[in-house]
Amino acid sequence: MAERRTATAGRAPGPVFAEELRRLREARGLNRKALAGSAGIDPSTMTRLEKGERGPSREVVDRLADALGVTPTEEHALLRAAGFLTDEAAELLDQPEVARLAALLARDDISPGHRAVLLRHVRLALDLATILGYEVREPLGDG
Repeated sequence: MAERRTATAGRAPGPVFAEELRRLREARGLNRKALAGSAGIDPSTMTRLEKGERGPSREVVDRLADALGVTPTEEHALLRAAGFLTDEAAELLDQPEVARLAALLARDDISPGHRAVLLRHVRLALDLATILGYEVREPLGDG
């Protein structure tokens, strides 16, 4: 299955990602070569990523995030800049309660029955939002 990308603000992911990656690397006092080594990425690839000459794969973003030791919010910004996460999804995942629920639902050891109960409560919260007068849109399909 192909990875879905959504360019941020109508721009290609390469330059947007380059800016975010450089910001995070410099904030940690790392040089390109050190970060490339920690992430298991060829130094020439690292240079091209930071110059915006190429966009990253999802695997590369994950490796860079691990090597940088980013916070969840920083990881969401990196994924958004790479085009793997929409602005709306990143903002949603930055909410601690939603992030905790997403992590819980992603666990392998949660039983199907418990997952169904938790999702039923999410649907109840959405129904309550509708009753309170909020528009609850359906998510975009994968088309």
